[in-house]
Amino acid sequence: MFKFMHFILFVILISNANFNILKADENQVLDTAGVEDDFEMFRLRFKSSFEHPTFALNYGIVTPFYHEDAVTDDFAILNSINVQFGISYIDEMSKLNSSVFKHENNMLAVSYYSQDLGSKTEIADGIRTSAWSFGLQRNSGYGIGKSSQKLFFNSISGITWTSLDFEDKTSDTIQQTNLDVFGSQLRFGNMFEASMTFYPIENVGLNVGYERAMVYPRHMFWYWAASGIIQGAAQGLTGWFSKAVIEKSPVAGAIMYFVLENAVNYGFFELRKKNMNWPLETVPPFMYDSFKVGLTFKF
Repeated sequence: MFKFMHFILFVILISNANFNILKADENQVLDTAGVEDDFEMFRLRFKSSFEHPTFALNYGIVTPFYHEDAVTDDFAILNSINVQFGISYIDEMSKLNSSVFKHENNMLAVSYYSQDLGSKTEIADGIRTSAWSFGLQRNSGYGIGKSSQKLFFNSISGITWTSLDFEDKTSDTIQQTNLDVFGSQLRFGNMFEASMTFYPIENVGLNVGYERAMVYPRHMFWYWAASGIIQGAAQGLTGWFSKAVIEKSPVAGAIMYFVLENAVNYGFFELRKKNMNWPLETVPPFMYDSFKVGLTFKF
């Protein structure tokens, strides 16, 4: 949890520079809008959408873990390669602040997790694992910037199918059955990612982010749907509040949406460590925490 909070603090600190630079532009736009009535002045409006195919390549350091009720042994640290293909839509705000924009990206993602992607001299400290994963992801949020230089705040969520391979046995034969249940089949799961992409030039962006992924031992659809509806309701409330802030202060609202959206995601994933479909009592999921850096190419 502390790693995630440090990441959020890092976001706020680097965003503060953008906020100070763009605040003058924001005030100037609001001052010239006095000829309109109050409702029209604060209504969010966007220019026509700009559509871009995107390709992202990321490298990560991954910490696998399983709740102690399932397995008490530690798992070896992994590395990962992740690729994302998508179509990005960018809508620039036309009234309140032209430096703030809304974005959305629907993506197909493929990931590979293994110790083989890291240093060959490292000795595994814990149960060694590897995995292939693919899934469908949706990235939405706001960004700050003008012209070719832009900073995207990414709130990504998605569904995954993962094939796990446990290369070592646990120290407890009874607990080993909690790993064996995954078998070699594809297992359903969920993920979320909090990340930022900075474009120093028009078509190439630098990514930094945190991802958490869950792999379910079994998929219980109605339990999963009920848990998702509760999370969706919480995100609806935070989204409504953030958009109200955006109407008054676009830059602060864009940052707040990013922080609140991912705080809700992180909170629900924490609650699901023991019960994969919290608040319903179910079994623990197998989980990955990843810190990633990479590049995004926009065409």
